[in-house]
Amino acid sequence: MQITAINRSEACAILDTGHIIHFALMLDIHQDETDDVSEAVVAVAPLPDGRWAVIDFSKFETVSVH
Repeated sequence: MQITAINRSEACAILDTGHIIHFALMLDIHQDETDDVSEAVVAVAPLPDGRWAVIDFSKFETVSVH
């Protein structure tokens, strides 16, 4: 299972399987927990198989949706 896209405003990611996973935790640059997606640099989300994904936002390119 690979993460193909993230949606920071909805606090979720889309997997290559089509599943949508929601962030359970977000961390800021100081590794402090945050609820502010604009400050978050990393998120943790549960995968459908019971494992957890750590999502590094710097690995994803920002795009605008019209």
